[in-house]
Amino acid sequence: MRRFLFLLITIIGASNFISGQYVPYYSQYMFDGTAINPAYAGSRDVLSAAILYRNEMAGFDGAPKTQGISVHGPLKKKNIAVGFSVLNNKIGVSNNFGIFSNYAYHIKMGRSDRILSFGLGAGFFLVNHKWSQIVTRDENDMLFEYDTPILTVPDFSTGIYYYTKKLFIGTSIPFFMDYSYNEISRKYKIKSNFSDYNYFFTSGYLFENIRNITIKPSILVAYNKKRKMPVDINTNVFFKDVFWIGISYRIRSAIIAMVGINVTPQLSIGYCFDYSTSELSRCDNGSHEIIIRYDFGFKIDSRNPRF
Repeated sequence: MRRFLFLLITIIGASNFISGQYVPYYSQYMFDGTAINPAYAGSRDVLSAAILYRNEMAGFDGAPKTQGISVHGPLKKKNIAVGFSVLNNKIGVSNNFGIFSNYAYHIKMGRSDRILSFGLGAGFFLVNHKWSQIVTRDENDMLFEYDTPILTVPDFSTGIYYYTKKLFIGTSIPFFMDYSYNEISRKYKIKSNFSDYNYFFTSGYLFENIRNITIKPSILVAYNKKRKMPVDINTNVFFKDVFWIGISYRIRSAIIAMVGINVTPQLSIGYCFDYSTSELSRCDNGSHEIIIRYDFGFKIDSRNPRF
């Protein structure tokens, strides 16, 4: 009851005027950078595909659940990379389904292992809120009698990504468009406001060949002018390029444990568990996330040790 009550209070507080898209946030972003930066496309030097599933706040009714698929790779004999991604997110009675394409242009900086990539993404979200699924005390409450119509929200992303065999630095804006819905008039309004943008910055470095152990620290900083955004400090340790363990600290939010294995040189599987350190920890059983990645056309001499 307390789990459902929290969700119900949240929805009732916003039922007259719903605003904003839910921005999915992955803990294993370092293994599929296209989730937050379109300029990441093609940086693995091969055609790469990833499938991700995330269950946030496990056991909490209406908690976010996210599924994602991404494919990207460079075009032959060109400094161009392309890709696409599909995202499905459900939080409470709200649904978001998106399809996006990514384009990246790579520029070699001096030596061939220094690449500066500029990326653009474009696509759309299908969003709606199924108010009729909510059980209320007042059966005649008109605000919860009907579902909202499905809205198509066009969206765009942009980013810059610089990488070598050991270093990466990236900055991006993953979503530009926003929307609001007035439950009384039953009308949507699509908008774009500079102050609503989410800005992401990532960086990491690879320390390799230390007794067959590779250490990869990284950081992700998210910023929004109107609300607090998370900051992740991460360290992953790879053993003989076969399996890895890692830990992340999301400031004032969560401690994250990671583990993964390279089943083959092409197939990788990663899992992480987020333990909440926020005020919701009393009713939050943690978040689970799994990612499966496969590289097509893999060649030993083309594999980037940064991964």
